[in-house]
Amino acid sequence: MVAAKIANLSRGQRADSQICESATQPHAAEMLNVSARAVSSAKKVQQSGNASLIADVEAGKVTVSAAAQHVAAVTRYPELSIIPTNDVYCIIDT
Repeated sequence: MVAAKIANLSRGQRADSQICESATQPHAAEMLNVSARAVSSAKKVQQSGNASLIADVEAGKVTVSAAAQHVAAVTRYPELSIIPTNDVYCIIDT
């Protein structure tokens, strides 16, 4: 999720067009030693706006990939949004 927050370059925006620091998803992934796919998945979770899901990912209760799969499923099948999220994605026991 941290890499997704770092990757703030808009789609189609040139990396050299901003005076401020901007990072692409692959660059953010490289900086934090994670895969570009993980950054892409985290960005999708952030853009979903599901605050409880984002909090669970940031707390380490849910993996980024499981959260992204949940977001994709709810996007494709909106009727799934009425199911409690803890029944849909895998919760990690700690």
